[in-house]
Amino acid sequence: MKSIKRRIAVIIIAAAIVTSASLSACTDTQDISGTNADTFSDVQTGSAGKSDSGKSGTDKKDTGDFAEKQSGAAVTKQEQFSERDLSGKYDESSAVTVTCSDSGFTVSGSGAQAKDNVLTISEEGIYIISGSAKNGRIVVNAADTDKVQLVLSGCSLTSSDNSALYVKNADKVFLTLAEGTKNSLSDGKTYSGSEDGVDSAVYSKTDLTINGSGELTVTGSMSHAIVSKDDLKITGGTITVKSADSAVTGKDSVRIANAEISITSGGDGIKSTNDKDSSKGYVYLESGKITITAENDAIQAQSDIITLDAEVNAATGGGSSNSAKTHTEGFGGIGGFEGQKPDGFQNGSDGDKPDGFGFGGQNPEGFPGGMQDFDNARQSGANTSDTDKASEKTSSGLAADSKANDSTPSAAAADSKSGSAASDTDTSSDSTSAKGLKAGGSVTVSGGSVTLDCADDAIHADGSVTVKGGSVSVKTGDDGIHAAENVLVSGGTLTISESYEGVEAKTITVSDGTVDVTASDDGMNATDGISEGGMPGMNMGGNTEDSDVYILISGGKLHVNAGGDGIDSNGTLKVTGGDVTVDGPTNSGNGALDAGSGSTITGGTVIAVGSSGMAETFGESSSQGSILYNMQESHSAGEKITLKDSSGKVISEYTAQKTFNSVVISTPEIKKGSKYTLTVGSESYTIEMSSLSYSNGGGMGMGGAGGMRGMGGTDDPNTHGGMNGLESKTSSSI
Repeated sequence: MKSIKRRIAVIIIAAAIVTSASLSACTDTQDISGTNADTFSDVQTGSAGKSDSGKSGTDKKDTGDFAEKQSGAAVTKQEQFSERDLSGKYDESSAVTVTCSDSGFTVSGSGAQAKDNVLTISEEGIYIISGSAKNGRIVVNAADTDKVQLVLSGCSLTSSDNSALYVKNADKVFLTLAEGTKNSLSDGKTYSGSEDGVDSAVYSKTDLTINGSGELTVTGSMSHAIVSKDDLKITGGTITVKSADSAVTGKDSVRIANAEISITSGGDGIKSTNDKDSSKGYVYLESGKITITAENDAIQAQSDIITLDAEVNAATGGGSSNSAKTHTEGFGGIGGFEGQKPDGFQNGSDGDKPDGFGFGGQNPEGFPGGMQDFDNARQSGANTSDTDKASEKTSSGLAADSKANDSTPSAAAADSKSGSAASDTDTSSDSTSAKGLKAGGSVTVSGGSVTLDCADDAIHADGSVTVKGGSVSVKTGDDGIHAAENVLVSGGTLTISESYEGVEAKTITVSDGTVDVTASDDGMNATDGISEGGMPGMNMGGNTEDSDVYILISGGKLHVNAGGDGIDSNGTLKVTGGDVTVDGPTNSGNGALDAGSGSTITGGTVIAVGSSGMAETFGESSSQGSILYNMQESHSAGEKITLKDSSGKVISEYTAQKTFNSVVISTPEIKKGSKYTLTVGSESYTIEMSSLSYSNGGGMGMGGAGGMRGMGGTDDPNTHGGMNGLESKTSSSI
């Protein structure tokens, strides 16, 4: 996070304190395990080759092929749903009618038998079910090739000691909600049955599709609400789901289109759990409206999550206000030292000092100094203090849930249609988390809207996160977007209005769209996750120049408001286009721009304001001009910044949202050899571009008075410690 501070760390200091301090700098442990499906080229999901034929007709097969979605080709309903999945139609004239009541089931037709308040369906066909029963149950136990359609037409069914609907065997079951009807299925709080793994109000060992246009309420009082051990598809109706634990689970996939679904869950909202086959375990949201309130994750997939045109609204873990994660700034400065100036790093405040890092100058009013000494730095949590929920940090798998009923003792329990089924979760244990979208592979948003209010990461992927279109709005107590690999924004609108860190990934690319990020720590942070070390008072991580870690901005509109670094790359930062504005930190331990391996600009516009203590600008290798101007006095939020050329033409302007005393400006109109006037509030400064990269010095100051003592330093809080016995100088003398 603090590439400048890493560079000022030297081996001499490291030898003295690295043993204890380096252990205190920890990166977040990822809580997802499983296959990283970074591309979709090999993903074949669903029941390819099957056709939904039965008494209601033969439909085209659904291929479930995700092969083209990463390459940019649209994924269509026809690829994920058969015609029968989507239609919800049925032939009433050929159907068997069933009426339920407290005294049992009455059957008119063949293929179903009623006994002891249990309706058992053993043949392919259409069954229209109506009536109400306080203690009844439906069991489907048909042949492997049979397709069964259950039409709920004003049916309210509660099983006091088991699941209300249990699909033991069939090729596929359609649960159709008749138009204009209200229906409900509920289980008991305790089960007396002996079926292996059955733990939800609706439990299916085979493919299950819920369709139609009626209403359905499913209540999982014992544990889960709806579980399919194969594919679960919901393509219509107004569905309300309440569960003690996870609400909606499809082991191989969950696919949703057209339906309006409201979920209240004591565990996860929607999840797919297959961790044995990398082509499965995904969640696909074609369309519809999905509202989730969950104690744990809203939507969780072992592999991928893709949303095309759905409206998703989710709150997890009590929302962002319920997070325990905080940002505490506590970087302690040290005395300056001579060294080679990296590309883009400016000299210290004293212009006659050697090329390299300068001593920190006196801080302007309103900008804090560094910590006085190492002990104070350690006690107050130097760098940043990550106070996380204890449950977030330990993990051994994504698919499992923490509840005991979410897994069975035998990992080898068969999930075939004819055999006994394992529970809907397939790994033995998992940490609980309260993320919005959580994928063991990748997350893709191509359209629609996603609104998340989460105590934990809003979007979290072990692979990549891609926003191609639509609208993503996030409030979170942790990361807005966290990806182990890449974050790509190529369209749409991404708004992170509240976060600890806004966007974090190994690489971050913005090529189009509108991005607005607000973070208490870093706004955008590119990191490989292993090279960020650190110690109290200074960040001595082993970060090296790594071309695999970068932030690239080539288009779109980006605004960042950050309490830590604004745009922070532990590798490189490159701007080739787009419109970038940054309201950076008000503390001297961070910068509006921070690039560990240097930054370049070849196009686009940038205005970045913040504190001068760690201010950086673009390097000499840039082909577009840039200006870094540090001011002696701080300026207030609401003050306008204007840059004019020699003719008086305004070429750049911005109104700051926070207190600042440093400005970085780059536009195509800034040329070498030209003069410009920078006006900040009521003050104006004349700038002459003798090179493409201008700085008035004073940046890179190390925290001002009270900085951490370097070797050979003193106890005087107004003194900057020297390095290796070099002369110590007070702030007033620098």
